[in-house]
Amino acid sequence: MKGNWNEFMEQNFPGLLLRPPLFYEWDVGIRYELGVEWKRKYDYPDNPYLRGCNKRAFALFEALHSSGDDLIVVLDVSDFDKGRSLQRKLKNFSPYVEKSLLYKIKHQTMPYIEDDEEESYQTHRFTLGCKARELKYKPLLKAICNKDFALHPRMEHRVYFLNLNKKPSFTFTMTEAVTYWQILLKK
Repeated sequence: MKGNWNEFMEQNFPGLLLRPPLFYEWDVGIRYELGVEWKRKYDYPDNPYLRGCNKRAFALFEALHSSGDDLIVVLDVSDFDKGRSLQRKLKNFSPYVEKSLLYKIKHQTMPYIEDDEEESYQTHRFTLGCKARELKYKPLLKAICNKDFALHPRMEHRVYFLNLNKKPSFTFTMTEAVTYWQILLKK
């Protein structure tokens, strides 16, 4: 895989910081609502709402990423406990990639990205370059969709998918929670 994700972002999305509210920080983007017609009675695993979210998330991922595409997966872990619980949190990445790729994960510690005022918190950013086919994207997307329902497995952290091959459009996708899939387009 050529280059790194910082270079990719600077070349394709100059000045954009990878942090919420990402969609509103870029001029050109598409936001898809994955969840439709939620009802309170759907508070159970594998309900129609979640099945619909998963189906739409899978379809979007497959439309945007071919199996041979080079991806960079970015996982932001918020640390409110001075690193004490970080060891446990690292296990959130391993179910979604081949074991041999875990050794290629890069780690960066930085100030908490969601609040410029809070100096005592940190964000641990993990990045992994891989082919789309090496990512177990269906279980990962299901875990992201499960987040809002407190179902397991769930992904509590922000996950970004950067596609290094799809230029000039659909070069960047991000899943934020159960309800939206955001796609930023290169200008």
